[in-house]
Amino acid sequence: MNPNPQFQIAERAYFIWEQKGCPEGKELENWLEAEAELSKEKTMQLASVAAAVPQAKRPQRTKRSKLPDDRTTPATPSLLM
Repeated sequence: MNPNPQFQIAERAYFIWEQKGCPEGKELENWLEAEAELSKEKTMQLASVAAAVPQAKRPQRTKRSKLPDDRTTPATPSLLM
């Protein structure tokens, strides 16, 4: 299979055209149908790969301890000394 997407679409559009009995004037319709089919196939392949890959475990959050009351405000030097 050729990795070039344009070639893949053209090839699929040709097969669609043949299946429909080689009608004239349906090039764009066949092209768009081929694009849609290939896009759907690629989406299904990606979904199956994603389903096969185990999900990474998220790390457990640790609870933050609250600061003592005297440390709730930032330490700033007193300007009124």
